[in-house]
Amino acid sequence: MAPLFIAIEGIDGTGKTTLLRHLRKLLSRKGIRVLSFTEPGHDNPIGRAFRELSKKGEKMPPYTSACLLAAERYWRSEQVSRWLEEGFTVFADRYYLSGLAYCGAEGIPFGTFSSIHEGVLKPDLYIYLDVPLAVAFQRKGEATDRWEEPEILRKVARLYPTACNYIRTQEAAEVYAIDATKTEAEVVERALQYISRKL
Repeated sequence: MAPLFIAIEGIDGTGKTTLLRHLRKLLSRKGIRVLSFTEPGHDNPIGRAFRELSKKGEKMPPYTSACLLAAERYWRSEQVSRWLEEGFTVFADRYYLSGLAYCGAEGIPFGTFSSIHEGVLKPDLYIYLDVPLAVAFQRKGEATDRWEEPEILRKVARLYPTACNYIRTQEAAEVYAIDATKTEAEVVERALQYISRKL
């Protein structure tokens, strides 16, 4: 059974971190070794710089954001490749698909964003958690950086389905959308069904 690289995607308040916690526990019980990371990461200087520059009230030029995200993913690609070679299944709490949607909301064309990620390791499958904006706002609480501000999230939420279709058609990616207004148990069950097809 080959290890997998799986990205959990969606705007803030969709339940990505909760789903990831359940999946790690359930797969570990099956004897599957699992590692995970969050993007932008606290575990590398590029991710920390991005978070610092994204603090509420700050605004980076859109192409600066896109290039910083790409730089972190080139760094991350080497790390994830090592983990996969060691036999770990790897989960990302956000990854490339999120970048398409968030940077797209800043005016970066999908094709441009894709081109600067040409050598980046891509997931074996993406699980996109979809919820209405009103539900996401209710769940997530107050914004802590500019990417969580309502105006940005409205644009991102509109772009996510288009971004999903883009990587399906242009990059032959496997993307599965889950209605994350369902109960935690239902969302976890559906995610496990999609993952089990690849295991």
